[in-house]
Parts: sequence; C-alpha cells; structure tokens
Amino acid sequence: MPYYKDDQTLRGTALAPAAPLNAHPDGPLQTAAVNLYDRLGGLMDAAAAKLQLPTAVMVASWLVESSGAAFAANQAIIRFEVHLFHRNWGQSNPDVFDAHFQFGGHNGIPGKPWQNHRFRASTAEPFRPFHGDQGREYTVLGFARDLGATPALLSISIGGPQILVSNYHRLGYDAPKDMYDALQIDERFHVLGFMDFCGASLLDKLRSQDWVGFAAGYNGEANADAYGQKLHDTYDEIDPVFPQATV
Repeated sequence: MPYYKDDQTLRGTALAPAAPLNAHPDGPLQTAAVNLYDRLGGLMDAAAAKLQLPTAVMVASWLVESSGAAFAANQAIIRFEVHLFHRNWGQSNPDVFDAHFQFGGHNGIPGKPWQNHRFRASTAEPFRPFHGDQGREYTVLGFARDLGATPALLSISIGGPQILVSNYHRLGYDAPKDMYDALQIDERFHVLGFMDFCGASLLDKLRSQDWVGFAAGYNGEANADAYGQKLHDTYDEIDPVFPQATV
C-alpha cells in the first residue's frame, strides 16, 4: 500500500505556510496554535486538504499530545512508557527491570500501568519520576536501549503527534529504528506519520468530530474519555484563529 511518507508532492511541500496565520491569539492555547501553524502550516494545510480535514483538527491533536513544542533535530519529543518496556523486555528480565523501573500496578506501586513511572540508574539511588523532563526521558531511553535496543524503542512515543514506535509498520517503516531515526531527523515525518497512522477509520472519526472515538483508537480505550474531552476543548478554543479557507 502507498504511504503518505513516500508521497513526493507532500515530501516537497514547504513546512511553513506561504504567509503566517493572520490572527490575534487570545490566551496561551491559541498562541501555541498560531506558533505551531506558523512553523508547520504549509505541510499541515496540504495534508488536511488531502485528508479532507480542517487544519485546526491536526493542530489540536499536536497540542494535546505534545503542547506543540518546538522541534530540534535528534531531540524530538519522546515519552518512555515503563509499563510497555516491562511488556517488551522486563517480563523476561524481572530482577534487572525491578531494580531500575517502577510503574503503577506492579510490585505494589499504586495506580494504573501508565501512571507512577519512576526510574533509577543505580540501586544506591532512590526511584524518581521523569515524565515532563525531556533530558530525563532521554536518559531513561538510553539506559533501556543498553538493556534491549529494540524493546526500548518499541516502548516510546515520539514526535509532535506522539505516535508509539511500535506502530512502525503502520507508518511504512521496516524496523523500529527506521521510524525513530526518520522522526529524529525531520519534523516533516511527524506530519506524514500522523496521516499514515490514522488510516480510514480514525480519519472518519475526526471528520465527524467523534473525539472520544478518535482518542480510543489513537491512545487506547483506557483514557479515551479524558483525551476525547481534551481534544474537543482544544479544538473549540483554537478553531476561531483559523480562517475558513483551511477547512
């Protein structure tokens, strides 16, 4: 099947729009939307037109997943999911895993598996949380890659749309590292990866603004209601800064 990441027209489209968004944002969320559009709006407009979506829908997803944080080569936004690393590697190496990682619902740690993620590099140190600090996220990823390179990469989400690397085949990559490397090199592949990841089913949910249904398919059933509501609220708040021409 063809992948958007291989579409030569999209690959040749400028990332930035021909003109910045002519808007006067009201509040930090609208400001973040304008800044994101002014960085990626050229490709986002082209992608949204091809997908028959409002550009604001793509921007809203970015803001919910990564707050629209600026991209730096080889420092793409990541989130290391400890519970996934347990599934991918730790179950077969419990003593080493438990010496360095904690997550909710495992070994007496309270909360759900996606909560209370903690790490320590040495058993002489206390366990500490690391989400919210990209330097720490990369420290944990580097440690985990030394234990199991592919399982570690399969345990992270990456980029503006925060797509799990375990979906590498869905995005048209042959191996987890291929996807990881592409998204570290060029933010273009974040936009194209979002397109390839969504597929027909999720795109239909976005077109009908079925936010909860989209969130369930994008992030999983567990947090669908919360993510769906956040997507709904984000879209409603930022949509006024986008002209109707981008719909």
